[in-house]
Amino acid sequence: MTDVVDPPAPAAPAQDQTPAGISELELEHGAPRNPTAGEADRRLLPTWPSGFDAAQAANYVVLAACTIFIFATLNRGGGLLSTSTPTGGDMGAHVWGPDYLKDILLPSLRLSGWSQDWYAGFPAYTFYMVVPALAIVMLDAGLPPLIGLPLLVVLVPGLVYGWSMFTARLARAAMLVAAVVILPLCVDVDPNVAFKLVSVSGLLAMPWAAFFLGTSLRLRFPGPMLMSMAALAFVWDSHFTIYGGNVASTMAGEFSFSIAFAVTLVFLGVVARGLSTGRHRAIAATLLGLVALCHVIPLFFAVGATAMMFLLRPGWRQMKWLMVVMPTGALLSAFWIVPFYLRSDYLNDMGWEKVGPAVNGAASTYWQYLLPNAMPYHEIIFGLAVIGAVLSIVRANRAGLTFALWSLFGVGGFILMPQGRFWNARVLPFYILSLDLLAAVAVTLLIGALAAFVTKRERLQPVVSGILAGAAVITVFLAVGLPIGLPPSAKSTSVNAPTVVEDQSSVPQLSGHQFGPFLSTQSNKATGWASWNFGGLQAKERYPEYSALMSTMARVGKERGCGRAMWEYYKQIEDYGTPMAPMLLPYFTDGCIGSMEGLYFEASMTTPFHFLNQSLLSKEPSRPQRDLPYEDLDVAEGVKRLQLYGVKYYLSRSEEATQQARALTEGPDAPLTEVAEVPSQNLAGDSGVLSEPWVVFEVAGSELVSGLDHEPIVMTDVAADHAHWLDPTVAWYGDTANWSTFLAADGPKDWTRVRCGARADEVGPESPYGFACQGAVPGTPITPAKVSNIVVEQQSMSFTVDQVGKPVLVKTSYFPNWRADGAEGPYRVAPNLMVVVPTQKNVSLSYGRSGVEWLGMALSLAGVVIVVLLLVVRTPRFPRAWQFAGDAEPGDPTPREALVETGHSMLRRNIRVLARISRSDPVGPIDGPPPAAGNGPVIGDQPDGGTDPDATAEPSPDWMISAQEPAEIDGDPPPA
Repeated sequence: MTDVVDPPAPAAPAQDQTPAGISELELEHGAPRNPTAGEADRRLLPTWPSGFDAAQAANYVVLAACTIFIFATLNRGGGLLSTSTPTGGDMGAHVWGPDYLKDILLPSLRLSGWSQDWYAGFPAYTFYMVVPALAIVMLDAGLPPLIGLPLLVVLVPGLVYGWSMFTARLARAAMLVAAVVILPLCVDVDPNVAFKLVSVSGLLAMPWAAFFLGTSLRLRFPGPMLMSMAALAFVWDSHFTIYGGNVASTMAGEFSFSIAFAVTLVFLGVVARGLSTGRHRAIAATLLGLVALCHVIPLFFAVGATAMMFLLRPGWRQMKWLMVVMPTGALLSAFWIVPFYLRSDYLNDMGWEKVGPAVNGAASTYWQYLLPNAMPYHEIIFGLAVIGAVLSIVRANRAGLTFALWSLFGVGGFILMPQGRFWNARVLPFYILSLDLLAAVAVTLLIGALAAFVTKRERLQPVVSGILAGAAVITVFLAVGLPIGLPPSAKSTSVNAPTVVEDQSSVPQLSGHQFGPFLSTQSNKATGWASWNFGGLQAKERYPEYSALMSTMARVGKERGCGRAMWEYYKQIEDYGTPMAPMLLPYFTDGCIGSMEGLYFEASMTTPFHFLNQSLLSKEPSRPQRDLPYEDLDVAEGVKRLQLYGVKYYLSRSEEATQQARALTEGPDAPLTEVAEVPSQNLAGDSGVLSEPWVVFEVAGSELVSGLDHEPIVMTDVAADHAHWLDPTVAWYGDTANWSTFLAADGPKDWTRVRCGARADEVGPESPYGFACQGAVPGTPITPAKVSNIVVEQQSMSFTVDQVGKPVLVKTSYFPNWRADGAEGPYRVAPNLMVVVPTQKNVSLSYGRSGVEWLGMALSLAGVVIVVLLLVVRTPRFPRAWQFAGDAEPGDPTPREALVETGHSMLRRNIRVLARISRSDPVGPIDGPPPAAGNGPVIGDQPDGGTDPDATAEPSPDWMISAQEPAEIDGDPPPA
């Protein structure tokens, strides 16, 4: 097999070697004396075209097939390249983010900022990863074809020429960055197409990333090829739908996770090479930073998996390599990681419950997640994974040992992860993929053993391995394809299975698909989800009704003023394409109408109060956040909360909610005014809420800034984080009688200070948030200031007051980055709003960068400087002191080489026999190895004559290592 990592330096030719070629002297004396015996006589046999390698060709054919398979199955409905608005699950609301990034944030030279579109305002891309959205914008913001295509024609040859002319690593890195940034701008891609292509990019990259990982771990042929097939099986694994990494999770909206997961595998491949050679520090650090900026959860796996790899390749040099790479990667991502961490007190906690532990005396269910029966072909995968682990220990296979450790790491993380924000189920994709990769190692080792059993001739064994690998590849393609109805010629069939039980009812038959002798009764609905998502909003049956709702709200906003909207939730709202379809009100109204509910539930501390409002204003609320004191439909109470939050419009759909809302439109001080109605589409079979119209009400008293008639009181013992803040503020929010005096986190010295105390029990379903502030007292009564000239922009607000020194309520979610000009504050008050105390009659608030953001950017700049230094300064390559016995080596024959070498061996045998006959004296063993080419330096020697610290460590066990010649040191000539 061709070398898959940095090969050892070739030894210098011996002084008495003759040039390549078969001379008369060589025919007289037998085999050539050249240490690469057979190199010359290969010319006497037909050879493959220059540079062609059958094994590598097979690898790339399989990789291309995986890519085409994934793309084609995701595009079965033809929607992947259509310009329709993607929908389905969270993906249906993710389209808002890149649009906001392009229109608002990037023109302000920011990658994060404030948005008024959701949750009464929230910090956009402070708590959610920005790089996938940035990639979408780059594809979307292309130049017109008349400009972009000629520029592309000029740039591509220029970059190719520059790459060949400039070999310095810094120059090539600059060209690579230029290519990544500039080339996408040369192609004009529709924004919806750009979104869809980026959303599946992680899935398309997974087989390639796994192949790279396999080659980096020096798996022998056909191991890397089977790594890509393991990744294909993982991508189409259908037994989990939200944890991340597979098609189902990606269609649910976790596409950033799948992108980060693919980058993680590439990073780990570079780590494997770096720990062996001491090279690739810059690219490893860059990839680690990219993982963090794509999705933070795979970052934990990247760090843990790196630690597992170090255990298999320990040493001082390896430790120093990691001490450069890991901190540098963290620095590169610091502009996002630092604000994320230091502002995490303002993250909401949805209350994800740890899965698996024993509850209320019931047995734990960890094994149901670690050994899931719903996993396709789980018996085969788990069985092969066990075989792979055992064989890897016996055969000292580094890749298998690595994946075994990763699997154990996943098990430990899943079981030991404490209850908290990090949901332990998010560890399972790493565990499942590690098992898939370990199963692929088992198949690789079994193929090698079977090939050795079939033929004893070593040069023919790779050919047999290639044939068996092809059979394995076809089997995996059919195992993955049949559950989704591929190949197209597969027949639908049924299998008698009277003992099978599904949903507690006996199933006499199972449906399945058959292709030749292959039969699968598995089913995979993920491809149908892809067709649903990528078909888009416009392809849904209820799109005319949805479109009418969006256009009506846009018209109402123009006629009666822009503002926030609260819409009633009901289960069948998903008929629009996603339950989150109304969240796109700001997207389809050009930011005029905001939605109180948004996608990023954790990104705003207003989220729990929104869901309390939703419960009061919906007949069938979703109530997704745990441990809140939800109440049933009560529009009158709900409207009071809309007024507090400055919500201008309420949209009802159910008959009950509409009746209660219309009852509030009567009288001179009516809080609601009916302003529009969107009729139901009245499709066949519609009943209940689907047969009712959307009714739009305007909410009175919903000004975004108002004067207070009491000074707030400051809670001195309540921290800013989710767990501490919610108890007193939820209790305050639930009783409108408390609202005359706001609870504040801080304020001027003359405001009353109180201590709230702490609850004695734990928060839970039986004891939800709502422990009242025990020391609360009425604030000092004051004459409220009158507010006028209110102007609200996405990242700023301004207004005028008639008197200074009186507190004013700003009905926008609090965040520390807000700064006031002409007022003291802003101060955080219950539920999660702001209060300022004007010092001038004209007051303005702006959302800017704080010291936290500047610190993160400074650290990232330092990371960039370090990467540049790593590219400029060449560091010595590690001497290769030892390798795993199962590692692939440069001398491993490939299938093509095996066939050629067989012919060469026969030719050499004939030449040497003829020479023996002509001389009538022995010439040594006919099939003996060629003479050695010379010896390199002693393992452990350094270029400066020092001692290799790794050489003084305790030697690795014989079963694990195989002595190798040391690699060359960068900048030094190879040893003579």
